[in-house]
Amino acid sequence: IVGSVRCVQETGSVYFDVNSYRRSEKHTYGKLEPWSINDKNKRDEGEGAMGVGKESEKRNQEDFALWKTSKPGEPSWDSPWGKGRPGWHIECSVMAEHALGHPIDIHSGGVDLKFPHHENEIAQSEAFHDEDHWVRYFLHSGHLNIDGLKMSKSLKNFKTIREILKNYNGRQIRLLFLLHKYDSLMDFSPHSFDEPLNKDKRFQEFFLNIKAILRKSGIHQPQKFEKEEYELQNVLIRIQDSIRSVSYTHLRAHETGRNLVCRLLLEKKK
Repeated sequence: IVGSVRCVQETGSVYFDVNSYRRSEKHTYGKLEPWSINDKNKRDEGEGAMGVGKESEKRNQEDFALWKTSKPGEPSWDSPWGKGRPGWHIECSVMAEHALGHPIDIHSGGVDLKFPHHENEIAQSEAFHDEDHWVRYFLHSGHLNIDGLKMSKSLKNFKTIREILKNYNGRQIRLLFLLHKYDSLMDFSPHSFDEPLNKDKRFQEFFLNIKAILRKSGIHQPQKFEKEEYELQNVLIRIQDSIRSVSYTHLRAHETGRNLVCRLLLEKKK
C-alpha cells in the first residue's frame, strides 16, 4: 500500500492517505455510508485510542492508522519504521483474507462497523490489490439493545442464551429473533417476549387441532388408491418426464416447466 500512504518518520507511525486513494479512477472512498464521511464523532470512535491526539500526524482528518508506534509496555514488532503494531482496520483485513481468501464473497459485522471500520478495510485492501471490489457483499446486522441501551461488556448489561433459557424455551427465543429483520435494531426487555409467546401459543393450538383432526379422520389406517389417485399419479409422472426432457434438450425459454404443466393439465381435462 506504499503508494497510498504517508509515513510519519518522527513518530514511527504510518497513515493511509485517503486523498491519494481517491485520485485513482478505480477507487471510491465512502461506498458503504457516503453521508458519514464528514462525521467526526463516528471517525474518532472508529479510530479509538489510535486516533486520539494524532490529528497533526495526518494529511487530512479522514486518514487512518496502518501502523502505530508502540508505547512502553505495549506489544510491538520490528518494522522499517521502528517498533510498533498494526492498526486495527488492517488487522481485520488480514484475518479476513487469511480465513476466507481473495476476493471475499460476503463480509459481515454490526451496523456500527459500517463506517469507518469496514470503509477503511475496503480502502486499504483495494489499494493493496489494485482493484475496485475487495468484497462482493456486506451484511450488517442491527444492534441488540438491553432495556434501550446497546448491549456491551463495558456496560455489564449483556445477557447469555443460558440465562434466557431459564425463563423461555428455545422455540420462543427463535421466534423472538424471527420477528425482527436481521439488519434492524432489536430491544430486549421484559415485554420483548409478549408477541413471541402469543405466536407460540397459536402454533401450539394449531398443531394440537391438526393432530385431533387426523386422529378422527382414520388417515393412519391403510389407504388404497382409487381411480382419481391413479389419474393424478399418472399426470405427475408425465409432468416429471416432460420437465426432465426440457432440461436435457435445452429447449427455448418459452418451453418452460409452467407451460408444460398447463398443457398436460389441459390434456387431462379433455
